[in-house]
Amino acid sequence: MDWLKNLSEKWNIDKLVAPVANAKKYYQMLDNLLSLVNDSKVSTSVKEMAKGLSILLKSQPNIVSINHFINHWLLRIDPEDQPIVIKELLEVFHERWKNVDRKTADMLYNVSAPNEKKVLIHGSDKAIESYIEQIAVEQQKIDIFHTIGKPAIDSRQQMERLLKNNFNMSAFLTEQSGQYLSAVDFLVIPSSILMHDVFIAPVGAYLLCATMKALGKPTFIVADSRKILNKKYFPKSILDTLISESKKPHSEVWKNAPTEITLSNTYLETVPYHLIDSIVLENEVVQGEYFNEKVDKVLISKFF
Repeated sequence: MDWLKNLSEKWNIDKLVAPVANAKKYYQMLDNLLSLVNDSKVSTSVKEMAKGLSILLKSQPNIVSINHFINHWLLRIDPEDQPIVIKELLEVFHERWKNVDRKTADMLYNVSAPNEKKVLIHGSDKAIESYIEQIAVEQQKIDIFHTIGKPAIDSRQQMERLLKNNFNMSAFLTEQSGQYLSAVDFLVIPSSILMHDVFIAPVGAYLLCATMKALGKPTFIVADSRKILNKKYFPKSILDTLISESKKPHSEVWKNAPTEITLSNTYLETVPYHLIDSIVLENEVVQGEYFNEKVDKVLISKFF
């Protein structure tokens, strides 16, 4: 780690992280993260984070890019059985963003005016569950239409949790959505990443958003500012690891398919903002057509 020490001295890391109460502790945390690359006990996602951090420190060593990078990787890491340094990071991260799902749900509740409406949900997310709970608490009445997308288990488990709210609920495969869209009042989709020109959502979202747009019905994208990914902070090698999806088995689409056919199997896809009405964050609602200019302006709250 001599190169990291030299880099720290060259760039005066202590001053770069002046807002952090203890700069030396921050430096030690980075050192610990990078050392995880060679630890066989840690998960692949943690190793990828450490490798990406190493690249970032060599190419763009500043506190903004580091914070932004760590924020996005922590959203992807399962906290179970992780090394102590990762557990500490996750504890601070979760404390910083405590109740963010409820805040986002509250914003969605206010903008969607759900009483007596039929809502179509495509994708699973804690903020969506909080939204439905809030509607129940406010004694509003809705009908829920829910797609069964990929992976199906996520959709099914969310629907089982939503049953406690005692709303009428219908479920169907995403491919069947066309026959239901004329009946619903609006569409709600969670996003895992919001970028300048597109957002990442469960596969099938593009077709649903385009159809709702053609029908003149609103689509609300639910996320929060943790999920805003400003691409200018990262070299392409790191950006690709943040937005790429792990390969899914082709056998899920077609077992023993002819080798001459190129198969694709994804759980996520990108959707342009012009197809949707609003992006619902925890502290504001931004119209889709204006989100591009907001990415640079929205404050990405510091990790610490």
